[in-house]
Amino acid sequence: MPTRTLKALDDMKALGVRFRTVDLGREIDELVSIQDDAWRTNWGHVSMTPKEAKQLKSELSLIIDPAIAIVAEVEGQLAAMGLAIPNLNEAIQDFEGGLSPTKVAKLLWRLKVDHPKSARVALLGVREGIRKQKKYMPLALALIAELNRRGYQRGYEWAELSWTLEDNGPVNTMIRVAGGRIYKTYRVYEKPVKALG
Repeated sequence: MPTRTLKALDDMKALGVRFRTVDLGREIDELVSIQDDAWRTNWGHVSMTPKEAKQLKSELSLIIDPAIAIVAEVEGQLAAMGLAIPNLNEAIQDFEGGLSPTKVAKLLWRLKVDHPKSARVALLGVREGIRKQKKYMPLALALIAELNRRGYQRGYEWAELSWTLEDNGPVNTMIRVAGGRIYKTYRVYEKPVKALG
């Protein structure tokens, strides 16, 4: 892990930031609140409804690995989150596009016992009020460092840091500082549609 990343983690711990495993069942609403606060100014962000949050909790609870799903507390309050999930594509690569009761059992075994060697950071966010305080600016980098540390101990060998906007300089810089590199690019194009009639 790069020195700057480790330093960010050490600095945050020195400030009293506490990193712990998320309690998905109890904290889903607060996680959604952090996500909304951290991402609300990003292109394409849409807030989750309570029903969508409940569905997300239901889906994540089936696949989440508590070792790589963490929150950060600042002065006893949830300030940030980093939720990674095992790489489902790796776990189902031999399923040939089909799902049967046997394959579901195989998938659960691979996710919960055998563990894929790769993961994907699905959600990462720091509350804006915390992120804008100079002393907590390295908190997102510290989250990545802590996820990396826990994932490595769990046997994960690499992780994807999800989609980021091309013009999101701070996040893309943070990913490079953490040792990440761009290996896929997706493009979204826009064209006005003329009204009919």
